[in-house]
Amino acid sequence: MLSYSIYDKGIEIEVATDHNYRRKGLVTIVSAALILDCLEKGIHPNWDAANTTSAKLGYVFDKAYHTYFVDNR
Repeated sequence: MLSYSIYDKGIEIEVATDHNYRRKGLVTIVSAALILDCLEKGIHPNWDAANTTSAKLGYVFDKAYHTYFVDNR
């Protein structure tokens, strides 16, 4: 699990799981712990991925938006 974006009083949650460990509930457990830790510290845990785990943990779809990727290679 990693947060690829940290900003003033918040983080963007992004989850990556090795294919050998998927479908075991690990992401749900670790994500729930991260979210609780953030809330206890006054950090806003933003999760914009539309996926089953985020929905299980209480996130709801708000709106779609465009993103951009810049490859500086």
